[in-house]
Amino acid sequence: MGALDLKGYWHIAAISVAIACLTVQFHLIFSIGFFLWVGYLYFDGRLTKIHVLFSLTIFLFFLSYLPQFDKQEDHTALIPVGYELLKGSIRSDILITDNRVEFTFHEQQLESKLLVVIFPKPNTNQADFKNEIKILKHGATCVINGELEHPSTSRNPGQFDYRAYLLSKGITHQVIVDLPSDIKCHGASFINRFYKVRSNLISFVESKVSLETSSWLTSLVLGDDSKLPDETVDLFQRWGLSHIIAISGSNIALLLTLIYFLLIKLNLFTKEKAQFIVLLFLPVYGILAGGEPSVWRACMMVMIFILINQFKLKFSIIDVLSITFIFLILADKYIIHHIGFQLSFLVTFGLLLSKNWLANSNSLLMQTLQISFVSQMMIIPLQFTYFSMLQPLSILLNVIVVPYFSIFAIPLMYILLPISFLPKAFPHIIDILFVKVHYSVINFVRWVDQVADSPFIIGSVSTIFAIIYFILFFVFMDQLARQKLQQSFMIGIFLPILICVAALRPYFSPFGTVTMLDIGQGDAFVIELPYRKGVIMIDAGAKFNFEDMQATDSISEEIIKPYFYSRGIKKLMRYF
Repeated sequence: MGALDLKGYWHIAAISVAIACLTVQFHLIFSIGFFLWVGYLYFDGRLTKIHVLFSLTIFLFFLSYLPQFDKQEDHTALIPVGYELLKGSIRSDILITDNRVEFTFHEQQLESKLLVVIFPKPNTNQADFKNEIKILKHGATCVINGELEHPSTSRNPGQFDYRAYLLSKGITHQVIVDLPSDIKCHGASFINRFYKVRSNLISFVESKVSLETSSWLTSLVLGDDSKLPDETVDLFQRWGLSHIIAISGSNIALLLTLIYFLLIKLNLFTKEKAQFIVLLFLPVYGILAGGEPSVWRACMMVMIFILINQFKLKFSIIDVLSITFIFLILADKYIIHHIGFQLSFLVTFGLLLSKNWLANSNSLLMQTLQISFVSQMMIIPLQFTYFSMLQPLSILLNVIVVPYFSIFAIPLMYILLPISFLPKAFPHIIDILFVKVHYSVINFVRWVDQVADSPFIIGSVSTIFAIIYFILFFVFMDQLARQKLQQSFMIGIFLPILICVAALRPYFSPFGTVTMLDIGQGDAFVIELPYRKGVIMIDAGAKFNFEDMQATDSISEEIIKPYFYSRGIKKLMRYF
């Protein structure tokens, strides 16, 4: 059978890949579940022998292809640390901030991906420093004299593990370079031209409009959120609005609408030529927008739709999403650990499964509420896994804030970018308009945060919780799409019950725990009494306001607060 016979079955292949990911990451029991699932579909007549064979092949291939962290740890132990002369090539764009320069580097002899970091000296002349790092380009062949070291690892439960984070990107070590002169490079890749264009665009925009407008333009159009205030990024993260800051499918859709209007509605090109231009433009924009997983997902799906339309093929949206999912993992096997990749595909998959339910509504406001509901419900397990908390009112806030960005802020930023090449008076008008309106919206979000900040903290959840949750939610949405309201209501009741059970676990545990936290200046002890009758902390080593869980220094923010959140602790009974 040819590839065309897989139409309508690509989601089976994508699920096979997803289960392979779970097997590698967690436990072999997922592989047993996979074989039982495929066997059931075969004997139920939903899969033919060729589909079963294809699914098994895909599963086994990705089982061997995907990285295992324990093997990576063993590999890193064999690499010596200390000052080394390293030879290889630069494999990423160059990240330049006020306090560091960093890039990923593939070392030839060690056959490892390294993170190279340069920290400017306190009295370094910025002009000379920038001139010295001009040799750093994507694809350049380099010789680096630096200190090879293991990245720092977390010392406490719940604390951010920098080493695990880098391993999830395939980076085994970091190299600390004292001076830019310790790096000798030559050459560059073809892709470096696009990175250079992106860097020049960011600098150009910053010179044309105010800092507030340029920070949002570079984030929403060029995928660089480094200039956004940390307070705003943290605010959006707490309220489940981070997806707005990241470039996603809605951004790509708005951009393509503008391109379609310019090329076709103005009679500049035929529809066929316009599609060819878009086909060439999307990979370039993927690089210019920072190359985040959500960007590549949206760009690749549009490209596939254009190609199947050109060849007069018929694939469902689920097929296209599944092909995109598989291809992106083939292109980068570490992308499965990227939270943006996980959120992007989960939300998109959830919305596609809910399309019949969404289509039943004739009200734009109701559809917006439904989309926000599905999106937020799909990411709840990830919210608890990565942040240990959830804002119950985030769905309503999304309903208010998302339309503002989709209808006003994002289109305006895409329009402002080309207008910024005109005399400064033109972008200045849009700049003033945006700042006034945007300032009001951000202040409104801050006000909501002040009066309604009541996070639901339950700690991290297990994989079993996530599996049960998604099964219940998919059955709930299926019944809702079939307009079986009574059945969907009965199933939907189990979703908050499941979350409450996860939150109440400590209150049913007869065991107490004593945890020692390494806070650098000494140790702090957290005592959790049986049945969560109380939590006592001894010698915190840092000032901490336990009423509102606001940290007053870095120890509280980086160690104590993450531990409390990971354990679902909201307040202390005693503090000594």
